[in-house]
Amino acid sequence: MLGAARHGQTHWLSDPEGYWYLKFKDVLGRSYLERHIEVIKGRPIKGEPALLKTRTIYHHVDDARELWKRLQREGWRVTSAQWSEIFLSLKFRCILVNKKPLPEEGLCISCVAW
Repeated sequence: MLGAARHGQTHWLSDPEGYWYLKFKDVLGRSYLERHIEVIKGRPIKGEPALLKTRTIYHHVDDARELWKRLQREGWRVTSAQWSEIFLSLKFRCILVNKKPLPEEGLCISCVAW
């Protein structure tokens, strides 16, 4: 898991109950030396975009590897992809960009323009 740098490569874990999933995505920065791992926690919802709960960036690949190994020791299992990038909804982007809950009326100005 998380071996040689492959931009966009993903790895998945599911919790012991199969309710929550973690997507580990290998992301390269401006150069091949700037590599980090993005971990998104979410769950698929039939007929709707996936519920994406949290997003964490690990700037050191070894930290992400340690999380992967620890979760497997705790009973998390390797699984297949549970959602695709297409389902990264505007609402989730709005929360990530602004680091706060959505306004009552829906999306913020910056996400509507996106």
